[in-house]
Amino acid sequence: MQRSLPALIALVLLFSTVGWSADFWKGFKAYQRNDYATALREWRPLAEQGHANAQSMLGVMCGEGKAIPQNMVYAHMWLNVAASQGHEIAAEGRDLASKTMTLSQIEKAQDLASECVEKKYKGCD
Repeated sequence: MQRSLPALIALVLLFSTVGWSADFWKGFKAYQRNDYATALREWRPLAEQGHANAQSMLGVMCGEGKAIPQNMVYAHMWLNVAASQGHEIAAEGRDLASKTMTLSQIEKAQDLASECVEKKYKGCD
């Protein structure tokens, strides 16, 4: 059974509770209301602090073009960054995103993810 990226992220939101902060929940509730600008404002600083769930959701937002222009390279990058911290659902999402990308796009996303981790998640977009 093939899952979509949003379905995978929904799974993590339903079953993961590790490292969730009040700000993450504020972003999650905004995302549920289709208030993507607020979700982005809440999740971006958390992603820069290494919050894997926020990083995953930024990947989803980049992949779907929610509050930011759709960009599969950055979607893959954020999902890969979260996956590098052991976020299994993000790894599945990254692999799904890869199926829609060219090899050069994947290589660029991997380079960006490496740079992002080296910079301790600051200025990754």
